[in-house]
Amino acid sequence: MLLAGIALSVSCDKYNSGIADPSIYTNVYMPGAARKLITSVTSVAQGGDSVYYLGYSAYLGGTSDAKSDIDITFAVDSAAVDSFNTANGTNYRLLPATNYTLSDFSATIKAGSRSTDSLTLTVRNNDNLSLFKTYVLPVKIVNSDGGGSKIFSSGSTSFYIFQVGTQKVLSLGSDWGGILCVGPKSSVISNLASNFDILLNLPDSNKVYAAPPLHIGINWGASESFYYVNENSMVVRNTPPSGLFNFIMYPDQITQHNPDPANGIIVGAPNFWLGDQWNQFVIAPYNNYFFTEDTYGALWRMDAYTFWDQASWWTVPRVQVVASGFNYTQILSYPSMNPNALICVNNAGDLWYYPVSVDGVPGTGKQVGSGWNIFKKIIVVGNDILALNSANDLYRITFDPDGYIRLD
Repeated sequence: MLLAGIALSVSCDKYNSGIADPSIYTNVYMPGAARKLITSVTSVAQGGDSVYYLGYSAYLGGTSDAKSDIDITFAVDSAAVDSFNTANGTNYRLLPATNYTLSDFSATIKAGSRSTDSLTLTVRNNDNLSLFKTYVLPVKIVNSDGGGSKIFSSGSTSFYIFQVGTQKVLSLGSDWGGILCVGPKSSVISNLASNFDILLNLPDSNKVYAAPPLHIGINWGASESFYYVNENSMVVRNTPPSGLFNFIMYPDQITQHNPDPANGIIVGAPNFWLGDQWNQFVIAPYNNYFFTEDTYGALWRMDAYTFWDQASWWTVPRVQVVASGFNYTQILSYPSMNPNALICVNNAGDLWYYPVSVDGVPGTGKQVGSGWNIFKKIIVVGNDILALNSANDLYRITFDPDGYIRLD
């Protein structure tokens, strides 16, 4: 803004105020940079290979066109990141070199003109960037040769800001009670801490849970976890002694305007009890199986609903160890319907993916993400991951088993 004001003042003075030497106002600068403008891009296409095209150029200030060619040289000024963060109280990262391309590092303000051609900054948002982080790219005029021009230092650097984001789909608020699970019709099931009601949120056509939740259970204070088995079955783990119960769901009765949803979606008492002491395991229903991870890192597989022995109700009879070295805080079936894999998060926040055979045996795992311990909890809805942050906001993250999602 300062430079534009000077240019306007000089132009008026040249013709009306008799300034003898207007050439002293001849400076080369980057449009926008002199006005302290910052170009900001927020990406909501995380997980893909989104491409953004932005312009950069150099301009000649003062009152006259260039009398001869002025050769301009641009560069990325990585050292400017620290000064930018200090001046703005931010902690942005330098955009990695693999994520951007400058169409040219040189351009010319031709004689008789005031500006270079517009050049193109191409930025690619791919797996190399960390989700929920902000990056800055300072592009600077480092040399001006010809025409007696000088570089206007305060307007020589353009800052491009890139916020790698994703879609917030639901806010559970401060009254969230700790339950989070996918439900029928790609719904999200949660609870309230204040009255222990069970809530069901239905997605709209944009996969956002914008409508008020349905109260499908009233005063379920004894329940601490829900597990999606299929569209007609939910398993609920109670508070200690941590019994596991199966409930029949009625998805055909789930509508946003259900007049009395608490009496139509989960009906009556549980259809059977699956034993106690399930709080000693990390549990993942998977098609016709249950996977349970014990404290020794063994992953057990058991047939769903057929393994309970009433005579030994105080223990959980496990059937077969199908993997070892499983030390994860969360294990989830992927995708949520008709799964063929497991996704897992460990204490360090590493995200792992394991293909699973038709008979329920995990194959060789691979790490597909890092930094996931910034979330309280994740669930799988369809092919996406919904992740709950510290503010109890739920974000939809596009998941690709062949990609890598950085959060650190």
